[in-house]
Amino acid sequence: MWQKRSYGAKKGASAKEKEPDASAANALNYMVGLLAKREHSQSELEQKALRHYTQEAVDEALTKCVENGYQSDERYAEMLVRHMQFALYGPNKLRYEAMRKGADLSLVSDQIAEVDWDDLAYEALVKKYSMIELDYAQRNKALAYLTRRGFSPASSIKALERMKRELSEDEY
Repeated sequence: MWQKRSYGAKKGASAKEKEPDASAANALNYMVGLLAKREHSQSELEQKALRHYTQEAVDEALTKCVENGYQSDERYAEMLVRHMQFALYGPNKLRYEAMRKGADLSLVSDQIAEVDWDDLAYEALVKKYSMIELDYAQRNKALAYLTRRGFSPASSIKALERMKRELSEDEY
């Protein structure tokens, strides 16, 4: 009545793996579809496309994407910095994500220089802990929290000092 399902192969998949497509036009369509959803770095696009297409097709399609302005590492760096900024992550986490995704670190570094990371660390601290007086243990936890989010120790300490200063100003 019921057949036992085999867990070795995917449902609907044939026993042998599918050969990569050698069509540059299909690879270009695939890449444009990915870029329509969000910006991607060149290496990220290449990695995703190589799952389905040959190296030659991917190289040709990637070249066309860059030439036609569909893909831009500058736009990708801007998008990544903006995303990490709105998510209240620090510059260290941003550099790590850029390296992980294969973005050009020089472009990301240019964008990093334009952001006030001390102010962003303060915003992250206030969002997490509101405006309450922190005791010694809570301050250590707050410093660890900001460090995990990618802020430098100096920015974290400045954020804590600013929070303490603003709390003391509000009391008077």
